[in-house]
Amino acid sequence: MKVESLPDGLDFPSFPSLELSQLITPIILSENTYLVYVLQIPLLQSTVCQLYKIQPFPIKQQDNVFVYIEARKDFIFVDVMKHKYGKMNYQDIQACLTPN
Repeated sequence: MKVESLPDGLDFPSFPSLELSQLITPIILSENTYLVYVLQIPLLQSTVCQLYKIQPFPIKQQDNVFVYIEARKDFIFVDVMKHKYGKMNYQDIQACLTPN
């Protein structure tokens, strides 16, 4: 039997069984006298990101009139190469920090 491992940077998801069962796609084939089971499991790739807090700053429009844009999310995250990015709020961050 040949033993192989995942490529560097890829991991199996460590979700609870109920969540994992929603991600796995089973495929069952019949090949000659064999019944073949294939489980398609999405792999995780860890990425290091910078997390920035969005801070709206007022801008003067006229005398004693200031405006600012209120963001829908509280944070922006960007990968090191600045190719991947997204927005998060406090609840999203708590969900990331809470173990499954």
